[in-house]
Amino acid sequence: VTGGADGVACVWDVATGDQLGTLTLPPAATRRVGAVAWDPEGGRVAGGAPDGGVWVWDFAAGLGNRVHLGPMPLAQGLTFTPDGRGIAFAACRLGGFGRAQVGVLDLDRPSVRTRLPSRPDVLAGVSVSGDGRRIALGDGRGWVEVWDVAERRLVWRRRLHEARVIRTVFSPDGRRLLSASTAREIEVVDVESGAAMRTIRSPEQNVQDIAVHPDGTRLATVGYDAAVRIWDLRTGEPIESFGSGGSQSLAWSPDGETFTFAVLGGQVRLRVGSSEDGLPTSSRSVRRLRWFADGRRLLTVSDVGRIQIWDTKTRRELARHDGHVDEISSRLTDVEPCPDGALVASSDSEGILRLWRAADGSTVAAAPGQPGEYRSLAWAPDGTWLATVGDQAIIWIWDRAAMERVAALPPAEIHAEQAGRGGLVIDGIEVRSIIGTPRRTDPEEIGPLPAEAPGDGRR
Repeated sequence: VTGGADGVACVWDVATGDQLGTLTLPPAATRRVGAVAWDPEGGRVAGGAPDGGVWVWDFAAGLGNRVHLGPMPLAQGLTFTPDGRGIAFAACRLGGFGRAQVGVLDLDRPSVRTRLPSRPDVLAGVSVSGDGRRIALGDGRGWVEVWDVAERRLVWRRRLHEARVIRTVFSPDGRRLLSASTAREIEVVDVESGAAMRTIRSPEQNVQDIAVHPDGTRLATVGYDAAVRIWDLRTGEPIESFGSGGSQSLAWSPDGETFTFAVLGGQVRLRVGSSEDGLPTSSRSVRRLRWFADGRRLLTVSDVGRIQIWDTKTRRELARHDGHVDEISSRLTDVEPCPDGALVASSDSEGILRLWRAADGSTVAAAPGQPGEYRSLAWAPDGTWLATVGDQAIIWIWDRAAMERVAALPPAEIHAEQAGRGGLVIDGIEVRSIIGTPRRTDPEEIGPLPAEAPGDGRR
């Protein structure tokens, strides 16, 4: 059985490849089938719908009924329990943001029999401190974490926001961390303790991007109201604001002399003091701006994922990379020039991490992964390693020379240690085997794992 975006589940004969029948969601269900599953007897098919329900069809009779799970996103993982009286589900919003939900649906009542605690699978907004000692990132529920890179330990974790974190930025002196969410607050906290230092409340409803001036005294923000605002970080007071024409990205040059932002129509504006000039691109709009460390080259990302490198003095295009281009919708999730200026790292929602030459846009290496695995990137100050985060809820450290993963920082809610006879203990549960990435569960609710898990539908 297969399900698709057209709202149709198709049943196939695997021996002949013939289609045996179709099961269609009604229009009210928004016509998209998430996960699909057969019951143990093979007579019923289950499919997830975006309206927060699971449809169960009697395939032989061609009839179906909807079992509502309550206000929740699309079920993207389904499986019947061994007795056929329940369905285990895993659900998250399309695109992966927000809190994932895992539980068991009781088909006899129907209702949700069990709902397991879970952590949002998406980490984003990763950044590295100027001395390379700390990594910061946020998640879909507003939590922010700071990790010690050398010791591979969590320094602190706090919920600073009520909405999804989109960006974290270290101050140039490394003493403060700024985090922004899709809400209007920008939090300024102490890097070592996580203690609140200041809250900047922007008038716009949704912050799109933030940038800190290289001298650490000013902050720039832009939101859905298309206004760029400059703030005094010492007082938290606004200094000036001006219309951006729909900017989604901001950046100061490394010397702090030039402030850049994009406007509708694909033009990038460069402000030096009170004067302003434009950098025309071939894009309908520009989604990201990144300066190279030399202060002369500027990287832009178009609405279809085309990455271009420009000489800001001559206004000439130096190179481009089309490895992430999609003419319908950009798949690119992040892009970061290496501090030495020779290479660029970029990633997309299909799970491709690329390393390519800034001189000509040619690919050096590509690391395929799972969709959504790479959502945010950050280089070490010396350019020897790269940090990536995404749907796996793990911070991966990549060696630049080998383009291989050399370390992983686990999610803060997973604490693993070696058991006495060499096994792995996670939150007090001895794990005999792991399939996929470990996820946190409640040890009091589940209890210890037996040597051989029985087919009783409890695991």
